[in-house]
Amino acid sequence: MIIGRASAAEADYFEGDILGVKVFNQEVPIATIQKAFSAEALAAHIPQVPSESRRTDDGRLCLSACSPQRPAWAAAAAAAAAAAATPAKHAVYLACSDSLRRPEFNGHIGQKVLAHCPPDCLQAGAPLEGCRYYTSKSSVCKAGLHAGAVPKEGGNLLVTLAAGRASYDASQGHFGFYSPISSVCRAAMHAGALTNEGGEVELFASDAKPKFAGSEMNGIKSESSGGYIRSFVFVVASAASSSSSSSSSSSSSSSGTA
Repeated sequence: MIIGRASAAEADYFEGDILGVKVFNQEVPIATIQKAFSAEALAAHIPQVPSESRRTDDGRLCLSACSPQRPAWAAAAAAAAAAAATPAKHAVYLACSDSLRRPEFNGHIGQKVLAHCPPDCLQAGAPLEGCRYYTSKSSVCKAGLHAGAVPKEGGNLLVTLAAGRASYDASQGHFGFYSPISSVCRAAMHAGALTNEGGEVELFASDAKPKFAGSEMNGIKSESSGGYIRSFVFVVASAASSSSSSSSSSSSSSSGTA
């Protein structure tokens, strides 16, 4: 049994506290497992304040005697990461046609701006150039839809200001996220990223989603389900040529659900 992440890379280890483990000797429904790991079921086994008394030199909790101090770099790294992840000010409310040229997006490379998109921007008459990185004249909300960072019903998305690029790749957009227990190949066919003849697909691991909505596309029917702490989404390649530009670009973080 492996707890955490299995990887050949020595640096890719599990970091954090394991608060509860249950081992089942038979296949059980997902709902049963989720219930076993509910907050109420684990409350009796989780300490109110996790121990911080023993850590290895690189910051991991350990069971044997070692340094009681956090490494000097850990606090600085955590503070820098928190500062970089903090969006600037309050959400900027956008129209479907608004681009990165709005004054609220004036900032340094790497700055994150929280934005809010209205619903029904999919058919908006606004330009969209790029894939994952978008030109400064692209509609921010359409880019968010294309990247899967905001659902078709609208909502918040986090925009990262990036340096201009010599060219911008093109791809067909995606709106669906798939649960981690989904068949990757069937999900790829459902998303239109793969045909029945097989082939290669490009996918991205994403964060937790509160729910997954089922649908039927490309002859594949997906089922609805509850939330999972991980998800994945496909990028569907397009034959369209990339758009060249040297202006600033933006990148959207994934936060949609499907």
